[in-house]
Amino acid sequence: MNWEEDLHVLSHELTSRHADAFFKITKEQFYVKVEEVRAQIPNLTASQVIVKLMELVALIGDSHTTVQQTSTSMLPFSLFNFSSGIYVVSSTPEFQFLIGQRLMEINGYPIASVKERYRDIIPHENEYWVSYQFPKYLKNLNLMYGLGFNQGKHENRFMFQNSQGGVQEIRIRSGTEVEDTVFFSKIGKDVPLFLRNQSENYWYEYLSKNHTLYFKYNRCLEMKEKSIANITDMIMDDSRKHEIRKVVFDLRFNEGGRSDLLEPLIEKLRFNQNSHFKVYVIINNGTFSAGVSTAISLKNKLNEFW
Repeated sequence: MNWEEDLHVLSHELTSRHADAFFKITKEQFYVKVEEVRAQIPNLTASQVIVKLMELVALIGDSHTTVQQTSTSMLPFSLFNFSSGIYVVSSTPEFQFLIGQRLMEINGYPIASVKERYRDIIPHENEYWVSYQFPKYLKNLNLMYGLGFNQGKHENRFMFQNSQGGVQEIRIRSGTEVEDTVFFSKIGKDVPLFLRNQSENYWYEYLSKNHTLYFKYNRCLEMKEKSIANITDMIMDDSRKHEIRKVVFDLRFNEGGRSDLLEPLIEKLRFNQNSHFKVYVIINNGTFSAGVSTAISLKNKLNEFW
């Protein structure tokens, strides 16, 4: 591949198309970095060049502006960053025994030091987004090589700790393409309400025991088979049939889309003459872009119900 040409296209298109490319770094500083990468390219592997390009984009400091990750070498399990550490939350059948275990080391490097290095390739405005994205970036083994956590070896060593404190090492060979795993897996118990129906952009359920209408908003994107207009009518019909004391909008892991998509439902609830409920909005560090905008709109327009 002609990496120098790719570098030229990236640096030119990024700075010319971005609305404000230099709000965090100066134009001079950015192009100094570009020339440093250009000089290094002849001595870099493909994985290392990709990492360098990702570092350049991350310098802009805009979470919406990223280098798309592609790889034929992926981990057979997925991870999530909880307050107590990074845990396996889903896997291929072969590695289901890892679900619920905490990741401690990768190739002898403590996970905290690994995260520090990955921070340089994750475009972000705050640490919440780094913590949320870091486990996703770990899925791509090519990035691990590009960042120097595996010096040309064909095997990666992962150290895990189980709930009893016991540790075990798992070795994963590189170069094996695996199907993506379900975000959270059901193992031995019911999946929590907020993790159900992950393939749907939005869904709702009336919880009669608590007189609560629960609306899960996974993505701010319209569904052809169930439009926002349709689901709004369904919700308003249920509000007439049932006693609703609480309306919960759950926007955890909603990474955006159309910020105005939920407005018809918000307006219907706002001007509902029979409104006698409290509104609650749930977000986490995975709520991003239009997801955040929607949370703000809910607060501003349904404030009287809070």
